[in-house]
Amino acid sequence: MRFWACLPRWAWAALLAGGLAGCSMVGPDFLRPKVQVPERFSDTRAAETGRVGEWWQALGDPLLTELQQAALDANPDVQAALQRLRAARAVQRGADARMFPTLNGSTGESRARTLPTTPLTPITETFNAQFDASWEADIWGGIRRSREAARGGVAASEADIADVRLALVSEVAVQYMNYRTSARNASYTRQTIESRDVTRDIVRQRVRAGLTSGDELSRAESQYQLANASLAQTLQAGESAKLSLEFLCGLQPGALSARISTGDGPLALPVPTGVLPAELLERRPDIRRAERQAAQAIANVGVAKANRLPRLLFTGRLGATDITPGTGWFNPFSLAVALNGVIFDAGQLAAQIEQRDAQAAELIWRYVQTVRSAVSEVEQRLNAVEQGSQRIGALERQVLADRDTAAIARERHRVGLTTFLDVAEAERVLFATELALNQARGTLATDTIALNKALGGEWSMPVGAPLAVP
Repeated sequence: MRFWACLPRWAWAALLAGGLAGCSMVGPDFLRPKVQVPERFSDTRAAETGRVGEWWQALGDPLLTELQQAALDANPDVQAALQRLRAARAVQRGADARMFPTLNGSTGESRARTLPTTPLTPITETFNAQFDASWEADIWGGIRRSREAARGGVAASEADIADVRLALVSEVAVQYMNYRTSARNASYTRQTIESRDVTRDIVRQRVRAGLTSGDELSRAESQYQLANASLAQTLQAGESAKLSLEFLCGLQPGALSARISTGDGPLALPVPTGVLPAELLERRPDIRRAERQAAQAIANVGVAKANRLPRLLFTGRLGATDITPGTGWFNPFSLAVALNGVIFDAGQLAAQIEQRDAQAAELIWRYVQTVRSAVSEVEQRLNAVEQGSQRIGALERQVLADRDTAAIARERHRVGLTTFLDVAEAERVLFATELALNQARGTLATDTIALNKALGGEWSMPVGAPLAVP
């Protein structure tokens, strides 16, 4: 007689369940939604030079690099995202564990006298140990779909960390640029105040000597106070940027006062390497997160559908029992196969399927919107960088012209060919143009940072990466 002819019915059921578990999965499979994007961005200047990675290194500022690392280590948003990833990985381990049997064990000992008490009544001692095992055959693929959903959750959490980090380093760089811009404006404004103070003294002496009228002194005073007011506003903006930096990096207010740079180093950052629109699908963490969330939702549809179908459950028990005085050791065991299913639930499970299906459709549309927004954002940032560069060029030429105009006005006033009104107007225009140029340079730097962020940076975290938690 052949071996398989001797197999009991439960063994045949197990073999059949194992075969079905390997080939049957209910529910739809995830396919990346197709989103129409242009072949390339309209502004191709980004393909000329630069890189997208740690772009702040181009400034050669060790403090900025230190602040970026401090922010990544201490920022609560990053730490919270790390904990979400930790929870998602725990969910994945739990989903993976459902593929294996569950084994429980117990042991115990008892002493009992069951007959009327006499000197000859024996005391029965019983010792037993047993193991219980259960395993659900994944004949419809519901457990495998739950594993897919768990893996999608882990990938979405990893992308979420990358997105939080990218947003954080971008904001740190922006606030650092804002401080540097304010510092440059403050330095120029102080020079202007000193120059206008000298001019005010000269006009005051000319008024005392009767060489000019008093209204010229009032104009000189007005120009002097205007520069002081501008300095106060600039210092306030710089202090606000510094406080924001300290907050982002987990530092106490004032911790950077003695360390942050006030030099006149370059604010310009290299324009990042060109990226095709289709590459954003892999580069941008928010797109990766949206895609994995949609995949997770699609897998959950399969889980909901499997819940409507019968469940095949195998249970077994093996024990060892010793009763003295009495039978001695013996080994009781049991094996059972059960097929459980819902006969009537008034449409509850069907409603759950519809709910999961609607959630999946929503997340797919959210993914489509995320891709479209990303392409539009890059276009806008490229345009901002291009227009900002052109604006700086125009302002640099305007500054040269305004400097010449102011110098001519001062010389004409010195020889008495014009009034101080012309000098005051020329200096006012030059002051405004110089500040506008400094501000435009800072804006171009922050626009370049925003472009780097829009292109996705180069952040990644493999599935097995350790968690850096405090």
